[in-house]
Amino acid sequence: MSEHEQAAVEVPGLGALRPLPGGYSGRAFLAETGGERSVVRLFAPDDPQAPLVAGAVLRRAAGLVAGVPEVLEVRAGDAASDVPGLLVTSWLPGEHGADVWPTLDDVEAADLARRLARLLARLASAPLPSAGRFVDADLRVEPWPEPWDDLGYAVRALAPGLHDWDREERTGLDALVEQAEDALDEPLAVPTGSVLVHADLNPKNLLLARTPEGVRVTGVLDWEFAHAGQPESDLGNLLRHEARPAFVEPLLDLYADLRGEPVGLLRDRARALDLLPLVELAARAQRHAPAERADAVLRACARARDLHAAPAPVH
Repeated sequence: MSEHEQAAVEVPGLGALRPLPGGYSGRAFLAETGGERSVVRLFAPDDPQAPLVAGAVLRRAAGLVAGVPEVLEVRAGDAASDVPGLLVTSWLPGEHGADVWPTLDDVEAADLARRLARLLARLASAPLPSAGRFVDADLRVEPWPEPWDDLGYAVRALAPGLHDWDREERTGLDALVEQAEDALDEPLAVPTGSVLVHADLNPKNLLLARTPEGVRVTGVLDWEFAHAGQPESDLGNLLRHEARPAFVEPLLDLYADLRGEPVGLLRDRARALDLLPLVELAARAQRHAPAERADAVLRACARARDLHAAPAPVH
């Protein structure tokens, strides 16, 4: 796990902690006591449920897939005394996925793709009662508020935040919404309903290790956006910036086989479900690399009127 090159900070009751990359809802730090490493995430004091939900999500995920950090301690925040919430988890070995990904040869890429297909299928195997966000330590689901549960409304509401888009691109976005709605209306042979969705499953949130048996996933990190939703959501996130056939084809083939669905249908649903997260990210006022990459993908799709389009490679 790579670390920020920042000085350690003192946190009352926890000692010296070194900041770690990743995460938006809480600040992550590396702690070391008696030679044992752990990861500490701090949450705003005014959201006492946040660390409880985060801990419960990790415990739920650990029952489904390997590589989920073990929950060691959870404390709710206290706004009255300005004490932050706390989640302590085990530290996991491995190289940051974003560093390993570009170095994979075709054999390694295919091997990793199949491992991730099995991971996605396991997440899809445990249904939840409804779609929405988790609100407490029992992972009670609160449905998405109307009318934000409607794809067309949500995209139209967020679209004004897209930077420097011309009329043709915005018209193309309307066409993408129609394509996405058509794809999601296609019936599945084996409907799954709602399942645990990681919602940010991509190389930056994976830890990987090269072994004689292939590239193993040693860590699945940053579950802070996890919710109850449709399983192809994670497939869409994983494919958002990845078009390499050596990775994509084995991933889709095995995932479709494990799900008992046609490859084309699952791929269409994945891209359809990724449309709203793309718009949300591209429309953020704060411009950063992930937002710029999302904007590039979304513009390419809008210009082509095709959910499967990709931006031209940058040389």
